[in-house]
Amino acid sequence: MLSMHNNEDYILRSVEAGAAGYLLKDSSSDEMVKAIRMVANGEKYYSSPVATIILNGYMQQLKKSDKSPVKNTRRSKLSKKEKEILQFLVEGMSSREIAEKLQLSVRTVDNHRANMMRRLQVRNAAELVKTAVEEKLL
Repeated sequence: MLSMHNNEDYILRSVEAGAAGYLLKDSSSDEMVKAIRMVANGEKYYSSPVATIILNGYMQQLKKSDKSPVKNTRRSKLSKKEKEILQFLVEGMSSREIAEKLQLSVRTVDNHRANMMRRLQVRNAAELVKTAVEEKLL
């Protein structure tokens, strides 16, 4: 999605509706090309200001909705490496970027992500990030 709207409500509704990427119109052409390639490869891409808005929105929802204690059982289901990868996913990094940073193969990063999704019983990367934020898994 390419938009001039950078308000929280508009961005969150777009993501919830399934936007695999979201850029503001003032993004550089290099960033636009990068986003298009990543989304075309089945990955997600949200520009840094948008990712911050998404995370802040979910943190606010968490504060408003469920104030129950964190489920330590879910937290303990993740290995140290998986938590490290999950942190990078929350920051909006792609599998390729994470692999380069951790000196792993992209396939290894993808396998860790798939294992986390299976253990946490989520269907996609967006739910994985949402669960990580809501349940304070990091």
